[in-house]
Amino acid sequence: MRPSVDTQRGSSPAGALRSLAAAHIPLLLVIGPPGVGKSSVARQLTGLLGEAGLRFAYLDRDDFGVNGLLHEDPLVDLNEMLHARVAGGAQRLVVAWRVESGLELSRVRSALGWADITVCRLHAEPDALLARIAAGQPEFQSLHLQTMALEIAPRLATEAGEDILLRTDDAAPGALAMRAFRQWAMRGAAMR
Repeated sequence: MRPSVDTQRGSSPAGALRSLAAAHIPLLLVIGPPGVGKSSVARQLTGLLGEAGLRFAYLDRDDFGVNGLLHEDPLVDLNEMLHARVAGGAQRLVVAWRVESGLELSRVRSALGWADITVCRLHAEPDALLARIAAGQPEFQSLHLQTMALEIAPRLATEAGEDILLRTDDAAPGALAMRAFRQWAMRGAAMR
């Protein structure tokens, strides 16, 4: 499956690329361990961007996975796909991406140095993560994802250096998306 994308009509591709070179495009990078709700929150956030009449693109690593990648390094694909969305008129970008460490987050920032990245880390208590993964995955994948979640969550808590932190334990994705949208706007990225 190819990435989910929603770009609304806007400027010409040449104008968008000039704008990309001249100014950083606002990008909200939604990170967190498996089961925390990255995809759900990011999809809800794109609805808010659409309601606000903002031109945007949304990419979720889960939507294209390993089989959908063209390069060995997924960041090369991400960079190319986001450039294409900006050339198509997107003026804001939302990316749900599994980042496992501060070093990996630094690689994302470096690969997307042309973007004004705001990192939104989602966090949930271990019991909530384990339950969500068990409920949403086939049994044979569940144990692997649960192990990953328990390893990644504490590492991100100490290494991510996020701009926005949202707890997903008891909040619906729509409410979390609204909080992320407001905090992103307060940072000046969403409304530029």
